[in-house]
Amino acid sequence: MYPILSSVLVATHFVSYVLGSPITKDSITALSLPTNFNRHIHVRAEPNTGDEDLNPDEEPHPNKLEKVERAFNDAFELAAYATTVIDDPNRQNIFTKYFNEEDRANVRKVFATIWTQPADPEAPAADGGSPFLGEIMVQQSDSRNLCSDSRLIAYLDQNSAPNDVALVLCPRAFNKKGVTVIEGQDPQGPGAENHYLNCDRIGDNVSFRMNSLGMTLLHEYTHYNRMLESIFNAPIIDQADAAGNPIGYGPVQVRTLDKALAKLNADSYAYFASVSTTQDLARNSHPSNQIMYSLGGSVDCLVSKRLWRSCSGSGRQ
Repeated sequence: MYPILSSVLVATHFVSYVLGSPITKDSITALSLPTNFNRHIHVRAEPNTGDEDLNPDEEPHPNKLEKVERAFNDAFELAAYATTVIDDPNRQNIFTKYFNEEDRANVRKVFATIWTQPADPEAPAADGGSPFLGEIMVQQSDSRNLCSDSRLIAYLDQNSAPNDVALVLCPRAFNKKGVTVIEGQDPQGPGAENHYLNCDRIGDNVSFRMNSLGMTLLHEYTHYNRMLESIFNAPIIDQADAAGNPIGYGPVQVRTLDKALAKLNADSYAYFASVSTTQDLARNSHPSNQIMYSLGGSVDCLVSKRLWRSCSGSGRQ
């Protein structure tokens, strides 16, 4: 029997409710880069929100709805970028640090299914993410009262799929920053540090400090059985040992996890997306698309014309 609540995220741990039994884990990390693909997310693919639940007129701006809409974009970009680098001959070694070589095609299919690479970039109807994402309601309404645990960030409830699928964001989720531009906040203006990941926050190693709301969504998307279960004929879960202890969470465990389990471990996808994108930043060879500036220390930042933020050293392992 599959988990009713696929995953619950917490500020410094994950709590994954598998048949009602909570387990804890380290939080995920996330960061992504611009790609050269022309993608416009089609309305059919966007997860849903409700104006009554996430009020577009809420003050101050950026408000919760704007943060969620930015996170949609972040999650799609992460999935899309991970798809493009899996088969890159310059990054073959990154994949095998997280997954078995024999799973390369299917892992790629997981990411590609989430954002659905269009066959024709000029055909809007072909653009965007999986139509299954349209079944997910992203909300803050917490009918199960799980957010009463102050550690919780989010959880996916797919017990009544496809008619009632909720990705619930707890109050702590809205403290997460992001990487793409957000409505109402200039990424170079006063207060940007409250809404954007930047070098000072991230440091130069892959860690929980690179966490974003978009990566939270991406992690949860990998749990949606109707969308992805058919790829491996099994659900992507939060792997645990027989005693319920987490074995596939955080930057260390996703590297030490048995690779036979990695293809069915949500955090393996989250970290692979993060590492593959930050590695590309360090090797970026497209100065026309990026602007280098110094923070006055040993770490430089790259800010693309599409307003992504990252650190040139963040991909080190």
